[in-house]
Amino acid sequence: MNDYGPSTFEKGSLRDQLKSGTREVHGVADKLFTQNFVKDVMDRATYRHFLSQLYFLYEAMEAELRRNETHPVVGPVHFPDELERVAAIEEDLAYYYGPAWRSEISCLPSMRRYVERVRKVGREQPELLIAHAYVRYLGDVSGGQIIKRIIGRLFTLPADGSGIAFFEFGRMESIAKFKEFYNGRMNALELDDETVTALVDEAKLSFQFSVNVFSEVIDAAAKRRTEAVDANGQTDVTTSSSEGVSNRTAMLAMASLVVTLSATMLGFCPWFTREIL
Repeated sequence: MNDYGPSTFEKGSLRDQLKSGTREVHGVADKLFTQNFVKDVMDRATYRHFLSQLYFLYEAMEAELRRNETHPVVGPVHFPDELERVAAIEEDLAYYYGPAWRSEISCLPSMRRYVERVRKVGREQPELLIAHAYVRYLGDVSGGQIIKRIIGRLFTLPADGSGIAFFEFGRMESIAKFKEFYNGRMNALELDDETVTALVDEAKLSFQFSVNVFSEVIDAAAKRRTEAVDANGQTDVTTSSSEGVSNRTAMLAMASLVVTLSATMLGFCPWFTREIL
């Protein structure tokens, strides 16, 4: 796709209703996020765990989108070449875990419930898949370049792009034009009020699932650090100064990261997703 063409937004459009309809859950997620990152510090181990959970989500979502690509609601907003993330996540997981990464990861219970919901929607109400795509993909493309730079600094990644494939959208000629085009496609869908309401509710659910997963990832990180302290009498080496940033910087960096990985893995974006979506 080389020319996405112009699109316009109208007040009351699907895009606007999704944005306004999920504002409250954004606030809830923001509060939860802030409270947790006052206490927790992001490190490679936690980030790769977080990324591994994204793998299970995107694998399910993209399989369902492909399976329903001829559906009259799904088809117009299905752009696998530009948006699909599974291959990119696999590349990043191989970097962080090594070539045997598949044997190193497992799906958390909270993510399992998220995946089950996406699969169920794909089977029974395919039109609702676009709510999940909205939450995930528009967050990815909106903040991805910022997050890519943050991750690169946070973990002192090599200049060849290793570890940040998730944020690369090389098949888009222009991210800004694609977002405009994508939102225009959503707004052009012929949907009745009942379906629009269902889509807003599903987007809220997607955010809530993301919050639940985030909480479980953070809990796992806290447990790992506690075990490391008990075993070694010192903090986990993955949080050492070799990461190249202070604890405060790490917290702020991950704050921005989660914003996109949620509206990527965490579908919530506290301070700027409200504006970019």
